Amino acid sequence: AGCGASQAPARAAPPLLVATGDAPVSVADVTGPWSGPEWGRVVLNADGTGTYTDTYGTGPGRIVLHAAGDGYDGRWEESSRRFGTLHIVLSPSGREITGTWTPDPECTLGAMRGGALRWTRE
Repeated sequence: AGCGASQAPARAAPPLLVATGDAPVSVADVTGPWSGPEWGRVVLNADGTGTYTDTYGTGPGRIVLHAAGDGYDGRWEESSRRFGTLHIVLSPSGREITGTWTPDPECTLGAMRGGALRWTRE
């Protein structure tokens, strides 16, 4: 996960909020430990929150998800200088999550590009 390097002052990341409402999938479907390149160990909780370990040394990153259509939309955050959005989909087997992540345009740390993600259940 990454954000563009710039000289702009850091601003507070938008708050991570869990959205609620009727949805065809449940965040509980992805609960548990996962791992993947550029994210490290990812732990997702039934309340839609989670953490990941592969950060720029800013401590564990945070994830907040909510069910959206056939998958999950959410936010990731490492610090007030590095945060963005993501969309993930659980495989039919329940053993893999694939998706995409995007840095927020206001990020001031890391590369200013998003990408694909792939996590496997531990």
